[in-house]
Amino acid sequence: MELFMSAAYKKLLSLNEKEGDLSSNECNEINMHLSIIDPNSIPDDQYQNIKDYIDSSLANNSVSDEHLEPLKIIYEQICELQTS
Repeated sequence: MELFMSAAYKKLLSLNEKEGDLSSNECNEINMHLSIIDPNSIPDDQYQNIKDYIDSSLANNSVSDEHLEPLKIIYEQICELQTS
């Protein structure tokens, strides 16, 4: 079953391969969404976009403690999906 996609998550997907700004509230929403998403529900053409987002979020220390491990896990899962 596909989860409800928040407006912030949809905005992230729309930023694929282009620059854009996300507010801290949008980032919090995205982090929450990504921490519970089934990686198989992510479109193939969004893998790199989501990995770039997670990389940036981790580099900027903008991930709350509760979402830190789940985001690292989804990142690893996406990497595995890209190589399969």
